[in-house]
Amino acid sequence: MFAASGLEIHRRKLEAQVQLFTRHLINPVTGCGRNQVDLDFNPIPAIALNRTWNAERAGDAPAVPTDTTSYGHNVELSWLTNLAIQAGGFTPEPYKPVMKLLLDHAVQHGVDWEFRGIFRDGIADGEALIKEKEFWQNAEVLVGFHDGYESFEDEHYFDAFENVWTFVNTHMINHTVGEFRTLLNREGQPIDANISNPWKVAYHTGRALLECSQLLARLKVAK
Repeated sequence: MFAASGLEIHRRKLEAQVQLFTRHLINPVTGCGRNQVDLDFNPIPAIALNRTWNAERAGDAPAVPTDTTSYGHNVELSWLTNLAIQAGGFTPEPYKPVMKLLLDHAVQHGVDWEFRGIFRDGIADGEALIKEKEFWQNAEVLVGFHDGYESFEDEHYFDAFENVWTFVNTHMINHTVGEFRTLLNREGQPIDANISNPWKVAYHTGRALLECSQLLARLKVAK
């Protein structure tokens, strides 16, 4: 909102929001986002709803939400935090450790270093539980890992970006129509090869590729 309005009140609200979730909604030890908290920001079991993407998606049943985390959401949160910092002109140093924790958790537990791509869900302080590859997580981590490399100059993040991009370009994108398939198994075979369903939107995929093209262009200029 601040980027659109330029109003100081929106800048203050933006910074307050960034402070809130970096202090209270991310586990400072494991580096992953918490599913749900009470009014005092104490972690509580997440509410399971029947009418959600989780409940209606194809593939394996959703993991028990109490102690799970989404690698896609965590990496997405890292790059969106950085975007908010840049938009608001905030000092980045207080937030960089949290951004790095989110990225490191996903690199360690979410990236499939054998078959490539990013897993769907995992235990907050342990390994991946659901090792299918879904369109939106793989789209968001392309931006997030590339943004992490640009922010921290850590080669592990660029390695993760190349890993996921190879999987996406080889298996997930239907190049004939120019859109991501919905859900693949770990090896890249389609579970749901449709490019659309009642929940799927182009927000993740098209925007991710546009963001990555801009990031790559900046790196090319910098080098």
